[in-house]
Amino acid sequence: MHQSSLLFKPVNSAASILLLLAFLTCSNPIPAVQADDSSTKDEAHSHEHHPVTGRKIASPGPMDTAKFLLVNEESKTAILPIIATYNDANYGMNFNGHHRGKAIYTVPKGWKITVQFQNMSPVPHSAIIVEESMTKKLQFSEPYFEGASTREPLKGLVKKDEFSFVADESGKFAIACGFPAHSASGHWISLIISPEAHTATLVFPDKP
Repeated sequence: MHQSSLLFKPVNSAASILLLLAFLTCSNPIPAVQADDSSTKDEAHSHEHHPVTGRKIASPGPMDTAKFLLVNEESKTAILPIIATYNDANYGMNFNGHHRGKAIYTVPKGWKITVQFQNMSPVPHSAIIVEESMTKKLQFSEPYFEGASTREPLKGLVKKDEFSFVADESGKFAIACGFPAHSASGHWISLIISPEAHTATLVFPDKP
């Protein structure tokens, strides 16, 4: 009997250990490992949207020209909604998502042009019509056409403004930001006043 009890002790001890492990597993279950994709999502979000403004980073400007050009051929008028810092392309120095002349307005000579300006950034921006060759200058305060700028273009605006002028001379012009050094940094788009054009158009040369 003594010998038999010795033989059974290791078995009972092993069984006790197994029971103890089973109890611990049931009372403190190991949580299932789940892939933490939050960092991936945050990384993807940081590439798509600016962390402060929330606007898309370096996304292309809108292709819907009807949204940014309103034409009335009977009255020979063109309305140009111009949004500064539409997105974060060119560090926010863009109009309607474009910069360095990569959006081209063409308006017939003699038409009345109205620019509806809006600034989406707390950084001061403005809009002023100048000759395209002037865009490399650090600053300019006088528009080429009379009345063709937002108020105090050197100071810039934070919200909205509107101005109108008659395009009575043909040539290559620019809708530029008048805040010092912004135009020289690429904050301008093209405006062509054409004696041959029959209506106002808007094209994006970098787009299909």
